[in-house]
Order: sequence, then C-alpha cells, then structure tokens
Amino acid sequence: MTASQHPKAKKSLGQHFLTDSYVVDTIVEGVLVRSQRASYDSSVYSTSRASNDSSASSSSLSKLSPKNEPTRRLVEIGPGKGILSKPLVALGWPTTLLEIDPRMVEILRKEVIPHAEGPIQLLEHDVLSSDWWLKERQWADHVAPESTLELVGNLPYYITSPILFAILERRTSIERATLMIQKEVADRILAPAGTKTYGILSVQCQLMASVKHLMDVPSTAFDPPPNVESSVIQCTFDKPSLPFDDAILKKIVRTAFQQRRKKLSNALSTLLDVEAREAATQQLGLSFDQRAEQWTPADYASLSEWYQKTMRS
Repeated sequence: MTASQHPKAKKSLGQHFLTDSYVVDTIVEGVLVRSQRASYDSSVYSTSRASNDSSASSSSLSKLSPKNEPTRRLVEIGPGKGILSKPLVALGWPTTLLEIDPRMVEILRKEVIPHAEGPIQLLEHDVLSSDWWLKERQWADHVAPESTLELVGNLPYYITSPILFAILERRTSIERATLMIQKEVADRILAPAGTKTYGILSVQCQLMASVKHLMDVPSTAFDPPPNVESSVIQCTFDKPSLPFDDAILKKIVRTAFQQRRKKLSNALSTLLDVEAREAATQQLGLSFDQRAEQWTPADYASLSEWYQKTMRS
C-alpha cells in the first residue's frame, strides 16, 4: 500500500499523523540516549529543515547504538501509519505497538511488523483501557522478563491529560516516557510555581518524574496539521517513592486548584478546618494566605505527608 492509498485521519480519534523525518530522528535519539546524556535545544528546529524526505533528517542516528544497553522494551502509543514505529522496531528491543484504529492496525501489520529486528506484538486497544498494561506485562514476562519499560508516542491531543495521569499512576513500572503532546500542555507540566500556567499537572509531574523538554514541533510537521503547536518531552521516573498515597496528593492539589483565585485557607477549607490549618502552619511553615499557584510541589508534598499522618490517624 502506497502512502497515497493510506486511509485519511479520523477526526473522531484526534488523528494527526507525524510526517517530519527530522522530528522522528529527534524522538528516536531521545529514546536511545540515556537521560543524563540527552540534551536538545528546541531553537535548532526550523521549518526549513522539515521534510518528508529522509535526506533532510539529522542523520545522527547512525552514530547511536542500542548495543551494550541494559535490556529495554518499548511501548509505542498510537503509532498510526508507523513513521516512528519503523526506526523503533529496527532497534531490536521487544516492542508493543498500541493502536485503537483497525485501519492503522492493518497498515502496521503489513508495513512495520515484517521489519522488526526483535520481538514485537501489535495490540488493537484503547490506551485508556487498563487491559493492555496487563497484556504487555504478561508478554514481557515471556520475551524479556528482566527488561525495563519505556513509553513513546504521539499522544491524541483530546485525551492527553488522562493518558498522562494514567502513566503517572503506573510510574513504578516505567523507566521513561518520550511523548509528543500539545505545547500548551508541555508548558503547563514544566511551569514553575507562581506562574499562570502552573497547575495540577505541574505539581504531580514534577513530584513524580524528572521532566525534560526536547523540542517544539510546528503544526506543519503533521498531516492534517493540527490547530496547535506541539512539543516533545521526556519524563524519567527516577524520583524516590513519595511518603504518602498518590490519592491524597491528588485530592489536595485538585481541591486547591479548583478555586485557584482564592486563598488556600478558603480553597482547602473542605479538607482542613481552622485548627488543622493552624497546626499545619506551625509544623510545616506553610502559609494558607497564599493561592494555589504560589505553593511549590515540595509544599504540596509536605502537606500531603502531614495530612496522611495526622488527619488519617
């Protein structure tokens, strides 16, 4: 099947197929290079370098090798027509392609799987379903029981946040995630406290992962072009385990930001009465006269740990 014969993108699935080989190279480099060595400057990207012709790529992949790496396995979320899948399966690592669209599944089966250099499975599944995690783990136990898991993908924009939260919930079983998302969401994830874009995703992602910006991607790198710009980020799940339940952090952060224009003394009043807030202030040095965006991720972590020990005892 030629590219012109491939089915068109489905708006209902939020499909925007990546077509730019330079972006593909950068993502694959991000997967190959260990996080402490990976360094990319988004300013090097320009649309003049963007091309569907592989000759326009940076070609630095030839200098990188997956050899001598600890056993790693990949899950690509939403591979679509397989432009990113092809170099990924050529690495030889056990790879799962997770695709919901049966039309794309057929393309992947015919045009990607035959070129795999290592174990590969193709799952026709919704990324938000919990079933595929179990299927992937069972498969990995068979083909690569000592492997570490890395996620990669061009996430459907309309369900980006639910996917990110699902990944965070399973972070103990994931080493890294290299993801294409809306630039607006990437900016929120990386935002420091005290800024307008700082919010729930900022706090949770920064507490649970080391997050790195790899590059910005223009809408012209996709077919059809989306109405937003995109970014590639990399989340490395190397943070120590949090000394409190995720559910407590989630409850506190979401309650705080639901009324972000109010002082935290009001926003968190349903969780902490006056006496509890005074105790937290005295013991933790937190100010409930501030607004949600003024607290750092560490502040929310301190309150979450205190809340679990004090309010649940």
